[in-house]
Amino acid sequence: MANRGWRAYFGRRRTVPNCANVLIGRRNIEGGGRESYYEHTNYRAVIGLKGELASAWNYDVYGQYYYTSFFNVNKQYLNFASIDNALQVKGTAANPVCISGPPWCHTTSSGTAG
Repeated sequence: MANRGWRAYFGRRRTVPNCANVLIGRRNIEGGGRESYYEHTNYRAVIGLKGELASAWNYDVYGQYYYTSFFNVNKQYLNFASIDNALQVKGTAANPVCISGPPWCHTTSSGTAG
């Protein structure tokens, strides 16, 4: 029996006629290990002066500098949109045709338009 979280997950899934929602709980070992690279750099400098000059002038001066940099790469992760396109197929085993996704997905196994 699925726990409450899984039941909630499947309860929110949209259903389409002649389709089934499938959860494939399998690790992608053929694609190699997943890699994630994350870098973050952050600088901040604030300086200020406040005072009085000869009892006639007041001053309040400040300067601020901020720099940030971010770099993120994920490799060998599965593309779920491509998996969805690959699983929604019509036609025969000899001539499968993708029925979902962008127009360039609609080709047969021989490479011609389906």
